[in-house]
Amino acid sequence: MYVRQGLLFVIFFFIGITIPSSGNCEINKIVAWVNNDVITLQELNTVAEANSTVSKKEILQGLIEQKLILQEAIKQEIEVSNEQVNEIMNAMKKQFPTEAAFEDALLKEGINKGELAERYKENLTKQQLIRKEVTGRVKISPEKINKIREDFSQEIRVRHILVKSAEEAVLILAKIDRGEDFEVLAKECSICPSGKNGGDLGFFHKYQMIPEFSGVAFSLKIGDVSQVVKTNLGYHIIKMIEKREIPKDKFQTLIQEQEEKLRKEAFEKEIEVWLKELKERAYVVVDEEYR
Repeated sequence: MYVRQGLLFVIFFFIGITIPSSGNCEINKIVAWVNNDVITLQELNTVAEANSTVSKKEILQGLIEQKLILQEAIKQEIEVSNEQVNEIMNAMKKQFPTEAAFEDALLKEGINKGELAERYKENLTKQQLIRKEVTGRVKISPEKINKIREDFSQEIRVRHILVKSAEEAVLILAKIDRGEDFEVLAKECSICPSGKNGGDLGFFHKYQMIPEFSGVAFSLKIGDVSQVVKTNLGYHIIKMIEKREIPKDKFQTLIQEQEEKLRKEAFEKEIEVWLKELKERAYVVVDEEYR
């Protein structure tokens, strides 16, 4: 979705192409009412020009959500200090060789330093509200943490043969069953780059491969050869070569990374729930064309 990614990292922020003022009433047409605020066609078109791959309906929903978040932040009297804004402004200025170059870049975007600072302040306000309202809702169950630790307790090394069709995979599996060498067949038949190494994929943990592949690979005993496994890449035959415990330092790093991933996913879900609650409490009317 258009706005979700922005909400998770940098609340949607657009310093975009400005549209010259016009007497055309169509430009100032109201496309959505959001409580006591409105979104005009001009606002929608401005954002749409910078996001040509996203439909206007999705963009409008994103703008509505941004309005609701800001309104809620104002209602809750969320405050952002000038120091916080100045810190971001200074970081932005450092990307340019001189102050004049920074101001020229803003001028080309049709914005001045004061307006930029105000937009940063607005976005920081929204971010602060989201942290306040959503962070406390994020919960990771002990069962999920234990599952991660179990999944990362070992890594395996396998060889595999990848082909395009199930028929070809069945024929190769029959050759293996008759005693033909797996490594030689991988070199001759596999379309995976690992084929030149006899299908050797090296060591990997459970989350490094696509689930269909990992699920079968980790169920094998050393020396076992799988049945044909279908994935979005094609048809695989897998042979277990070696298993070992993941080194302790690597284990801790992997656990931290996976826990962070779980928190991020949970945070995304909670944002969805919170936004839905905001919308249910709000007065929102969207023009028929964009429903």
